[in-house]
Amino acid sequence: PGSCEICYRSSKKLGFHHLIPKMTHKRVISKGLFSKEECRTRGLRLCGTCHRMLHKTFTHMELALQLNTLELIMENEVMVRYQAWAAK
Repeated sequence: PGSCEICYRSSKKLGFHHLIPKMTHKRVISKGLFSKEECRTRGLRLCGTCHRMLHKTFTHMELALQLNTLELIMENEVMVRYQAWAAK
């Protein structure tokens, strides 16, 4: 039990969102952008709705390179509008 880190709704079923998506791990590690440890551990606890929104809206590489912290996600215009709507 806890709250989603984007919409703040309470949920018994929060999933782990890798801030650096698994599909990009090999590429970003080989380029020296992130360590193996960072790839495995950097993440957010999200409800299914917010998790799906992120993956539906952004590519894996956009998430890995441009939206790899909660702060960067929440500064994105699309996510600002979504968070305002979802937090209602």
